[in-house]
Amino acid sequence: MATGTSELEAALLGSGAPWGVAFAAVSPAMQSFARLLADAAQHPVPVLLIGEAGTGKSTFARALHAVSSRAARPFVTVDCTSVVEDLSIPARNAHRGTLFLHEVAELPLAVQATALKLLQDSHPLRVRLVASTRHDLDAEMAAGRFRKDLFYRLNVLRLTIPALREVREDVPLILDAFLAAFAAELRTEVKVLSDETREALCAYDWPGNVRELRNCVEYLYNTVEAELVLRENLPPEIVAGASPRPPPAPTNAAMPPTVAPGGLEAVERQFLASSMQRLGGKPAEVAKVLGISRSTMYRKLKKHGLI
Repeated sequence: MATGTSELEAALLGSGAPWGVAFAAVSPAMQSFARLLADAAQHPVPVLLIGEAGTGKSTFARALHAVSSRAARPFVTVDCTSVVEDLSIPARNAHRGTLFLHEVAELPLAVQATALKLLQDSHPLRVRLVASTRHDLDAEMAAGRFRKDLFYRLNVLRLTIPALREVREDVPLILDAFLAAFAAELRTEVKVLSDETREALCAYDWPGNVRELRNCVEYLYNTVEAELVLRENLPPEIVAGASPRPPPAPTNAAMPPTVAPGGLEAVERQFLASSMQRLGGKPAEVAKVLGISRSTMYRKLKKHGLI
């Protein structure tokens, strides 16, 4: 194999967006994807990139082109979410290069027919076709919204990009890369995250994937003047999404509670101790979950000898 993941990483870092950190990932899933993408770059057959919104499908398509034998030739993107009526012009513009159909499942059925013809007649143009989608194409075909013959033409090398929640061990690495990238871009000091801030960011599910993480870091650089970023500086939806859930309510309120030896005082102490342990020994977090003030929480903890 002439090309490896190091070349792919370099291509990503040079693409204008600091997403190349994904190829410095420690997760087995992302490392496996990087190897498959590097291998796919060496073959002229169509590639289908599957991934949720924000996983970097366009960036990976550009990287694939950049490390292929067609790197010096055009890379032409067709945004299939826009009005697309004719693919012949972008195909001619991509002559000997790569034609990227972004979100191909959004193509109207009539245009899908022209895409199929383009695939059948692509040899004279010598176009390398790469397509991407966030949709389940099997479901789209079953619903009659995507042509089966076009799917079979595209589905030669099918690569799935892991969602960020599936590679949580990569979040700290990607986060630090974005912090450094924005500091360099804005010519300022790299912001420092408090432990609570970093914990919240790592606990969040990131439904918008790497794009959402990037936007979050950009938000912090534009809204936090201090060098230290606190948990309360995070966007509200991230704080809410990362907050621990309160303990479930009893399922049968009619049953009398079982009181531990020592009476209700012992029950309260045991509950506070377990809550402190579960929430990392942070009284403020425990107070938030229990819906009481911090002063009340500290008074109870002091009363029970827990601080």
